[in-house]
Amino acid sequence: MPSTSTVHSMYAARGAELYDRIVADDTSEVREIIRTIARGSDRVLELASGSGRLTVPLLRVARDVTAVDISPDLTAMLRARVTDDARLQLVVADILAWDSEERFDKVVLGTTSISLFDRADRARLFARVRRWLAEDGSFVLSLRTPPLADDGQAVHDIGGGLRIREEIDSERGILSTTLTEDGDASEHTVRTHLLSRPQLVDELHAAGFTVTAQHPVGLRGHDDRIGDYAVLVASVSSPSEADSPPVRGTSAYLEFFLPPSRFGEIEADGAEGVTVSFSDGSTAIDAISGLWNVPLGYGSRAIADAVHQVNLQASALPIFRRGSTSARQAAERLREYAGADRYESVFFATSGSSALDAVVKLSRQVQKLVHGARRRRVVSLVGSYHGITSTAMALSGAYLYQDVYDVDERLHIKIPYDDVDALRRVARRFGEEIAAIVMEPVLGSGALPLPTAMLHEVARLREQRGFLVVADEVATGFYRTGVRVSRALSGRSHRTCSCSAKRSPTAPRRRPPCCSPRRSAACFGVMTTCSGMARRRQDRPSRARRSWRPSTSWRESARSRSPTLCRRSWMRSSTPWRASARGSSPRDAA
Repeated sequence: MPSTSTVHSMYAARGAELYDRIVADDTSEVREIIRTIARGSDRVLELASGSGRLTVPLLRVARDVTAVDISPDLTAMLRARVTDDARLQLVVADILAWDSEERFDKVVLGTTSISLFDRADRARLFARVRRWLAEDGSFVLSLRTPPLADDGQAVHDIGGGLRIREEIDSERGILSTTLTEDGDASEHTVRTHLLSRPQLVDELHAAGFTVTAQHPVGLRGHDDRIGDYAVLVASVSSPSEADSPPVRGTSAYLEFFLPPSRFGEIEADGAEGVTVSFSDGSTAIDAISGLWNVPLGYGSRAIADAVHQVNLQASALPIFRRGSTSARQAAERLREYAGADRYESVFFATSGSSALDAVVKLSRQVQKLVHGARRRRVVSLVGSYHGITSTAMALSGAYLYQDVYDVDERLHIKIPYDDVDALRRVARRFGEEIAAIVMEPVLGSGALPLPTAMLHEVARLREQRGFLVVADEVATGFYRTGVRVSRALSGRSHRTCSCSAKRSPTAPRRRPPCCSPRRSAACFGVMTTCSGMARRRQDRPSRARRSWRPSTSWRESARSRSPTLCRRSWMRSSTPWRASARGSSPRDAA
């Protein structure tokens, strides 16, 4: 019966003992690193010190050494080796979490330990090293890039009954190194990231370092299995306008939605998965996927490869007054995703804001063709966020400095997200003028789902009044709420913008092409849905019926430009609505 292998860490328990046996007599890279240390004067910080393969030689030449390693077992071995040297300070800690107020002349990261970290963690580490280095200090690190074997696997017999197996996953960029011992089924494994020397040099440069020297590691005899092995020496780059972050209060570009006094306060300089790293070395988990546009995480190789392939075929194929194969293929897949039985076409937009602009234009055009020119008003929710173009800002119920930018909100009405009575009052007063209601299934400004009663009332009024319902799903679509798209709006919500016209039995058969029974447009980019029933043109009220209009006086027009229905009063942002001399307040209709 074959034995079953048990996998353990190479840096703990028995794995640490075997690892120490391997490296104890290994002098590779020691000479190259020691040459960079000023004898008797340098203060050295050694990262990932392990059991002391480099630490002991460093103590012979450095003034003092601070050695940091995450493995208690390896640190205990180092402590046993150096028992009476006050110049050595041992620290058991994760070097990505540990910090020190001291400054060092040299920061050493040997034994190609840099490959233990992925790209985001390397950026974090480099930012920390910059803080730890004294003026004119140097960062000394080693890197080995193994050759890629034809079968992706190489086995090294290192003597003493020990073998090292290297397995390379080039697609994922992972090198798995497994240590085995004769007569023991246990395996001791560590996974590292494949990293080439040019790539490391580029990352150091991006982190504010200049590589001043590269020393190939000289080994006894030539072994093609070793690959590229070198020690790199880097110093902090001199500040330049191109590479250094801006001084606080200054920036070469406008940092959006920040006051100028905060320009340059903090910069994101990398991201991977759900983690964003910043120029000061700190990190944060991105819980909203960028601006809701990276639901699959940062640094996705699959996405990068797909975009790269399309760029090689054609960097950009315009769809203005012509079609393209790429756009058609993308539209077919998006339509299938949203429901090919309900949608016939897709409208592409460059952003959520521009897609909302298209939604408003499309809604008004559909209503104009079906009901006449009066249906221009758009209802949205207090506290909602729909974007930063003029139309999207007019839709938004959150305060985005609409008054500062003179955003025209005269045809926009805002109601509280949970006030059914307010919705009914608006429908009674403006029902024949409403083109669409725009709603977020989950209110973006407070993560508040729309109440069921509100959704049912919207569906009822849609059938009764004939306006369109738009679901802005930028923040909720594509599994962000656990499903493909939210089904909050009466089960009709999709990550699209669709306009469908439903003909009543007695309606004339002639209708605009865009309002045919199954003709709808899906607007990807904003991920919204609008669906509704278009009433017969003959059913719309007489044009002689008087509609509410704001006052023509300058003061009253400014105050009533965007009526917002709240529980107790009509408001526009913080400005109370005032009844005009010529028109009646919408509250009067209630």
